[in-house]
Amino acid sequence: MEVFDIKSRIDFNLVKKIFGNKENAIGFFKEISKKNNLDSFFSLKNLKSEEIYNLIVQKRNYEVALPSIRKIFKEIKKFQRGSE
Repeated sequence: MEVFDIKSRIDFNLVKKIFGNKENAIGFFKEISKKNNLDSFFSLKNLKSEEIYNLIVQKRNYEVALPSIRKIFKEIKKFQRGSE
């Protein structure tokens, strides 16, 4: 298993593991848009999962993204099952 500092580098495979599916990734963009007072990032529903994950890699800002990722992760079923 490769170990690296996600503050300085993130890749497609890690983003895919973090979000798990397209809907969680779209939820992340919605959360970031709310924090930055944006009406919408752009239409993501027409994009494939891989395209959304690549956008996250390209556009990410660790300090801004971390609270949103934590919030989304705590809301997904996978986390809720593990915390019971």
